Amino acid sequence: MSRLFTIARRHIKILACWNLALVCMAAFSLSKEKPIWTANGSLILSANNRNLNASLGKLGSVTDGETYYSQQVDPLTILINIITSTETMEQIRAIDPEKDLIPSIEAYKGYFAVKPQEGSTIMNVTVTGRQPDITQQRADALFTIFQQRLNQLRQQDASQRSGFMQKELEESRKNLRDAQLALSTYKQATGLINSEEQTKQIVIAINNLSNARSEALGRATAQTTQLNTLTDRLKLSPAEAMRSLQLNESQDYQLAKKQLTETELNLAKANAQYNPNAPEVQLLKSERDRLQQQVNQYVSDASGNIPNNATSSNPSNPSSNPSTGANLGDLMKQIVLTEGSAQSSQNQANQLSEQINQLNQQIKQFPIAQAKLQELQRQYEITEGVHNGLIAKVQETKVNSFSNYPSVQVLDAPKVADKPGGSKRIPILMGTVLASLFGTIALMLLRESRNPLLSPKDVQDSELPVIGTLPILQPTWENLEGNATLEFQRLASAISMMPLSNNRLMIASAAPLEGRSTLTIGIANALVSLGFQVLVIDGDLWKGKLRQRLGIPPDTSGTTYPIAPGLDLMSLSVPPKGVMEFVARGSFEQILQAVELSKRYDYVLLDSTPICTTGESALLGTLMKNLLWVVRPGTSERFAMKRAIAQLNRHHVHLAGIVINGHEPEGSSPQKKPFPLLNLSLSRKAIEKVKES
Repeated sequence: MSRLFTIARRHIKILACWNLALVCMAAFSLSKEKPIWTANGSLILSANNRNLNASLGKLGSVTDGETYYSQQVDPLTILINIITSTETMEQIRAIDPEKDLIPSIEAYKGYFAVKPQEGSTIMNVTVTGRQPDITQQRADALFTIFQQRLNQLRQQDASQRSGFMQKELEESRKNLRDAQLALSTYKQATGLINSEEQTKQIVIAINNLSNARSEALGRATAQTTQLNTLTDRLKLSPAEAMRSLQLNESQDYQLAKKQLTETELNLAKANAQYNPNAPEVQLLKSERDRLQQQVNQYVSDASGNIPNNATSSNPSNPSSNPSTGANLGDLMKQIVLTEGSAQSSQNQANQLSEQINQLNQQIKQFPIAQAKLQELQRQYEITEGVHNGLIAKVQETKVNSFSNYPSVQVLDAPKVADKPGGSKRIPILMGTVLASLFGTIALMLLRESRNPLLSPKDVQDSELPVIGTLPILQPTWENLEGNATLEFQRLASAISMMPLSNNRLMIASAAPLEGRSTLTIGIANALVSLGFQVLVIDGDLWKGKLRQRLGIPPDTSGTTYPIAPGLDLMSLSVPPKGVMEFVARGSFEQILQAVELSKRYDYVLLDSTPICTTGESALLGTLMKNLLWVVRPGTSERFAMKRAIAQLNRHHVHLAGIVINGHEPEGSSPQKKPFPLLNLSLSRKAIEKVKES
């Protein structure tokens, strides 16, 4: 507990500032504390039913059924945010009587609290104020303006949705027309209506045409065989048969042939009756030759100047058979008809092949055309579905304006309580006390962890012998008597037993206010009481605190001033910028050697400056060779002591031991009497003698 008080005293300034700030804040809060009136009311959210169905064509339909509340999207939370929104609060604040007393809208929101009831659609509203009438007016304004704000949001939502939907609807209608036009144009260009059914019909037509082509080829083959047989038998080609038939059908040819036959008969009769040279015979011969020539001319005209058939029995007969009987004529007709039928069957087969090839080419192109048709059909269906969905949304916006902002009714009208609410004085005081307690402890621990005090364990870890303990010594230099206390006599006796080189001893500490100067003068006075001649050197070379207190003038020559019998003081005065040079270049060492050569003093004590605050202290320790360390519980710092000892070890300074300043013996109270150092009036007389000499 004493260590905690010690730490608290060490950090008393920051702790006092902290607690003072808390007290000020608590006082300010208490001064602002006034009675608070509360008005309570409740709102209820109604669940509306919506039955809207819209068909999206082949993509399905949209059904908007009964409203329900999900955990992800809570309508109560949305409504609470609307109530406490800045827009709503601004409208309420505009008609509030205390609007000029409220600095900001965020502070004004603190007068309102809205909480939903768990498991229901009810919202509890709490409104606070400094006066009951203002609180009631504020609560009524909240309920009224909230309903107005909901209507504004519904109108804005409907307007925005309608405007957005109309634009999107026009665009979707245009896309639907474009998709429909592209689909109809492609169907008209490709002739595809129902690709599957059309493919089936084309396959059936190909099969039927293939069968018809096979039948036509069969007939053509049979008729060709029959034609070849007839032509082989008659030794006539179809062309010859045709010409023979044409010749035989000619009336002029028949008349000429008939006249030729009659003339030949008459000539035969004339040859039988007359002499071959008879005129009758000669006339008939002439007639016969003329008729024969005429018949040949008809045959020649019928042959069309084609060479005579090699198979003809008459070499002069052209490629026709003018002597055709009834049966032979029928065969010739059959040859001609068979050739025509065979040619017709072959032509029919060729035409069927062309049709089959066309259908095959068409059916090969069906997959690409069908894929394109399906893509256009799909685009049309999607566009139609989007269009139908937008129409449904437009109808939904027109029919139901409470889709996003449902209807809210007043369940309990706001009413101000009969008495004001509880005071916040006790919570403010309790909070201040707790903040002070925990904040003080936290600050103490934080600052102590950054720079802890020296503990007994740290003294043990330093491995330096403790050669003396002293009560708390106050550095007071008035009313000096020159008598040493028992503790200093023990300490001086211990020092006299130490093997000190050149009998030099430097009294040092890590930081100020650890009793370094008081310990130096106390040890010097105790050594004088043991019969030794002692010289005290003020190690503060540029301030000279001892010199200033005793009124000794500045001096750099090393002059000693008698303070008491057996005790002299040397105080050097060096400019601050020349202190390090004065010590490092040997000027101080020369003064020590001069003192040592005078052999006037048994001990030379150096009251050093703090090791961690000055740079010349370590150099002075190197010259003095021996060092007595002084620590003060509650003042000395752990890290400062470790840094100072490490610095002295690097300079090879012999640490003679530690003196604890501030140790309280068990069963006794600490000594508060200031240690008598010297007689100020005597020292001044001695100084005058030194000046005269």
